[in-house]
Amino acid sequence: MRKWLFAALVALLLLGGWLATGWIEQKRQASSEPGLPETREWIIKWREHAPSAPGEFVVLQRDDRYRLMVVRLHEHIDVVKWVDAWSKRTDVEYVQPNRKLRIKALPIPNDKLYTEQTSYLHQIRATQAWRVVREAPQVTVAIVDTGVDLVHPDLKPNLVPGVNLVEPDKLPQDDNGHGTALAGIVAAVGNNDIGVSGVLWRVRVMPVKVLDARGEGDDYTVGMGIREAVDRGADVVLLSLGDPIYSQHMKESIAYAEQRGVVVVAATGNRGTRVEYPAAFPTVLAVGAVDSSDRWLHYSNYGPEVDVVAPGTRVYTTALGGGYDYARDGTSMAAPQVAAVAAMLKALHPQWTPRQIRNQIRLTADDVGLPGWDEKTGFGRLNAYRAVTAVLPADPFEPNNRLPEAHPLPVFGERVGSLTPGDADWWRVDMPYAGELLLTVEGPQASAPVRVEAYPNGKAAGMTAQTLRLTQTVVFNLPKGSSWIKLSAVVSRGGPIGYALTTQFRIYSDPYEPNDSLQQAKPLSWLGQTATLTGTIHRDGDEDWFQTEITRPGRLDVRVTVDTLRFDPVVGVENPAQAYRREIDEGNVQNGQAEVFSLEVKPGVYYLRVTNYYGVSVDGEYTLQVHYTPELPDPAEPNEVSWEAHPLTFGVPVSGTLDSVADFDWYAFSVPERGVVTVRFVEVPPLAGLRLTWYDGEMRLLYDGTITDANAAVHRAVVPGRYLLRLQADEGSKYQAYRFVVVRQAVAQTGP
Repeated sequence: MRKWLFAALVALLLLGGWLATGWIEQKRQASSEPGLPETREWIIKWREHAPSAPGEFVVLQRDDRYRLMVVRLHEHIDVVKWVDAWSKRTDVEYVQPNRKLRIKALPIPNDKLYTEQTSYLHQIRATQAWRVVREAPQVTVAIVDTGVDLVHPDLKPNLVPGVNLVEPDKLPQDDNGHGTALAGIVAAVGNNDIGVSGVLWRVRVMPVKVLDARGEGDDYTVGMGIREAVDRGADVVLLSLGDPIYSQHMKESIAYAEQRGVVVVAATGNRGTRVEYPAAFPTVLAVGAVDSSDRWLHYSNYGPEVDVVAPGTRVYTTALGGGYDYARDGTSMAAPQVAAVAAMLKALHPQWTPRQIRNQIRLTADDVGLPGWDEKTGFGRLNAYRAVTAVLPADPFEPNNRLPEAHPLPVFGERVGSLTPGDADWWRVDMPYAGELLLTVEGPQASAPVRVEAYPNGKAAGMTAQTLRLTQTVVFNLPKGSSWIKLSAVVSRGGPIGYALTTQFRIYSDPYEPNDSLQQAKPLSWLGQTATLTGTIHRDGDEDWFQTEITRPGRLDVRVTVDTLRFDPVVGVENPAQAYRREIDEGNVQNGQAEVFSLEVKPGVYYLRVTNYYGVSVDGEYTLQVHYTPELPDPAEPNEVSWEAHPLTFGVPVSGTLDSVADFDWYAFSVPERGVVTVRFVEVPPLAGLRLTWYDGEMRLLYDGTITDANAAVHRAVVPGRYLLRLQADEGSKYQAYRFVVVRQAVAQTGP
């Protein structure tokens, strides 16, 4: 089965922690094939004219401005076949599931340190920034969330008309509380003798409701909320939500804001893993969280996309019903602090572009983690005062004229600089995997070209270079680890050349390529009974196929794990000769997206296919592990009933298996003289619940009991005659054997 492109932002950071459970909870069985998931609601973007499909779906929402619609497939439509067909249509740009969002907060910590924390306003130097700017009446901050309490006395004076995309005929009144908490951090009215003060005392706050009372929404609605905010005049868009999975629809909405000069601020997420989307997009200010002592919080997502951090604990703010409370901890509460400072800068510098505002906030942050930029705290903790007062140099990362002075250049992000004649700027790229670094350089001109050189692992021998005379994207193949990029002015005379770098990354193509079809499937390499490999989905639509031949009946235990939640693997299994096909997609964010299952197999060739559910490339690796366990022989069969009992020889061990709880293994032996017979077990299947029943020739019961370990022995005094043993188990298994031996000891007769 082929499943497509991303789906939304699933739930994330409400008052701290959102979990991407909405889509997973909606997965259900689409057919008799185990594990085949389904959603009937899809986003379609068309190219020129809206497509029609009589009898296939009903249109739920449609927006001709952006060539988008949300549809629900009719029950008789096969989702797999429909997606495969529509993804290939020339009049359709893309289709993707309309994922659900859900809020789930982090618990409030009970550490004593939390009760001693000082105000976050002092920590980010907002009180000092108020000497320069504390009001921005011409600037609008859109809070794209659960709405805002429209009658809260500490918010109402700053509110402007917004929009409710959940229930379009209603006002964007908050019925959850999350959006109200964010609004209070940004713009609770200051100096009004009530309640609290926001980072800004006065600024226009636009509520855009995209999540319902449970904090749930979907990808389409959130993306359209961003566009609505931009179209209604927002200068800053705040998104305290996110999801591990890439979304084309969300990317386009973010680009829409950037193209119209709107700053987008988003929380990185609260899983302690990689930065989530939309924060992971290069043109979004990605905000992590620290505590009151500027220490990185363990749940704050991290990675090359992190820009700055702000306090995420003990943030006191507005609450529903006109009240106030401490918001729950998380990056969700850090992001609005940054959004407010972005609004301050927009008020002071109306002509600034989003990039200028982002760089001002990044480069004026207080370094609180490792020296310089790092993946956990970015450029540092937000400093509102420095942001509104500092005048940055044209080349803010100097000195970086030599390789040892190189500044970190993330694989997803943006940086700025300036080159003078004879000058060189060095950047260090830490590649998480081998792959392609896509470097867009803005600034070169025909009269002022720029030379770009790449040094894999810092080695001059592998250096590649290009000379750019216009804005251009260059691609460098780089190994895992640190490599260096050097920019220099080609012309020896003239003024400085300002430039901007934007980076993206494409992971390497694994060594099993090409293996994009069943016919190209690569054989698994076995070490004993186990085969293990590491692969990648290096391009959109990539499928990795593998095959192995089974010569004896047995069981395959398959495990696919990934090193990032951005990767939702789907595993397909096929045996064309046996007309066998199965799709497995039962993993979720709670188990790290792992797919773990077992297959009973017969002799033949089996094919395994690994894909990404969303059909897009992933900057991450998967590990496929397959373990084969052959069925154990049962030489005594058939011995299901007493008259088929297998004859035993004293002192000779016998072994067998019990396939199921309905399987019985009978054995018989004859005793020529009076004595003692012992049934001694050598192997007992773990957790099998093995039971031994012993009869004499008249089927009179001599013993009936459970055998729990391999040292068990049962003794009985016997007289000459025939005897029967019956074995059964509470849990059958073809792959675990029992083993026992029967021994006899004669008893000497006494007396006449």
